[in-house]
Amino acid sequence: MFSEELYIMDRNAECLMVTELEETVAAKDSIIAEQAALIAQLQAKLAEQTHNE
Repeated sequence: MFSEELYIMDRNAECLMVTELEETVAAKDSIIAEQAALIAQLQAKLAEQTHNE
């Protein structure tokens, strides 16, 4: 009984940690996507400026 309760607590803690890690990864993926879009815009501007010179 006692070991079963510990197992359940450990499992719940594990699920919570995995959920938190997934949320962190999703947030960082979003930031990376935003930065990639900004880089693409800046590259396009640079190419346009270089072409106009």
